[in-house]
Amino acid sequence: MAAAYGQSDLVQAGDVTTVAVTFSATPTAGNHIVTFVGWWAGGGGAFSSVADNRSNTYTQIGSVVSNGNARVHGAYAENILTGSPHTVTWTFTAGSYPVGVVAESTGVATTGSLGASNSGNGNSTSGSSGAASPSTAGIYYAFITGTDETSGTFGMTPTWSGSTQDEEAEAQATSSPANLLHKVSSGSETATWTLSPGGNWCAKIAAFIEAGGAPAGHPAMRRHGLISPVGFSRPTELGREGGRIF
Repeated sequence: MAAAYGQSDLVQAGDVTTVAVTFSATPTAGNHIVTFVGWWAGGGGAFSSVADNRSNTYTQIGSVVSNGNARVHGAYAENILTGSPHTVTWTFTAGSYPVGVVAESTGVATTGSLGASNSGNGNSTSGSSGAASPSTAGIYYAFITGTDETSGTFGMTPTWSGSTQDEEAEAQATSSPANLLHKVSSGSETATWTLSPGGNWCAKIAAFIEAGGAPAGHPAMRRHGLISPVGFSRPTELGREGGRIF
């Protein structure tokens, strides 16, 4: 079953220790949720927890990424329990001006779904998530946030070929900026952005394998049309949903 994007939502907040976002539409039981949250650490705030009101278990994606006062955390929940409303909440140890996103996917493996992840950080006018290289096809999500402590603005323009922008938040005086992208693909992928005017940024990418996924070259991959009979990979678009294509 091919993995596909379902929906996403975003929330920005000010100097708070908890922030929550409710899905616009009730997710479907058995689907997959990924979350990312970025925050400003200048006030000493550190990530504490992520949870939802449907008793799902969230698994951290790598470690917290940091650069200057910018921070990013990622987590995911498999084979979800759901109901209406479905709200995800992040908690911090001190006020952190957070920005959080949630995304629901269909067709993702119900166990062992994280195929690969990576992260990047810097202080520049370009951002990169680093490469994620899962062994099977699936859906990739990439998230970036940052702080520009000189002008108070921070534009983030995606340059990841073939990706769709799901959510974006401009920098405000009371919250951090953010950008969420996704792409259905196979093989190595690196998300990239152009940043204006630039500043401290942190990014994460995570690839979640499709249900019934098989290692590259496996006969099942040929049945899905992801690898040609003679062994050469050919690009196949498994899904393209709302938003802008880059």
